[in-house]
Amino acid sequence: MNSAPHPSAFRIELPGWFDGWLAAQPERYADDEARMAAAIELSRMNVEHATGGPFGSLVTHSDGRLIAADRLLMLLARDLLERNPGADVLFNMTDNQALADLIRKQGGRPVMDDGGPARLRARMKELAVPLAGEANGHIFFADRWYGFSDALYAAARLLEVLSLQAGNSAEAFAPYTDTF
Repeated sequence: MNSAPHPSAFRIELPGWFDGWLAAQPERYADDEARMAAAIELSRMNVEHATGGPFGSLVTHSDGRLIAADRLLMLLARDLLERNPGADVLFNMTDNQALADLIRKQGGRPVMDDGGPARLRARMKELAVPLAGEANGHIFFADRWYGFSDALYAAARLLEVLSLQAGNSAEAFAPYTDTF
């Protein structure tokens, strides 16, 4: 186990252009076309400004509200822990007590780390962790997958989880509070 102290908080630094883009967005997107247009615009801005970042995908509720990465990981962790009781879930959202509490409540063990994608991949392998997530939206699966961040696979797993639930995505995410 890593004995290095974990910070009590961390900071996500988004590109300078992001605040202006976000301020111009509606609280809810009207339909799928508007949601897709927002995802495409984020990707275009990311390339135009050569900033890198988690803007290749955008996850929204069925009612059009954005879903934060920690809430996505909460839903995926709950599903994983139903099938893998006692499993570890690794994440770099070190000040996210709601996520850690949910993992414990579901019978898992939250493993917090302050590293980026390469460190999370290495820690996943080292600890044999089946699920990991970053505050920027990268989701890593070693459960039925290869242990790296793959947006298409994460989307497929999200669709699988949602397909097994009654109601729409807004209802599926309702128990999980925004923490960022």
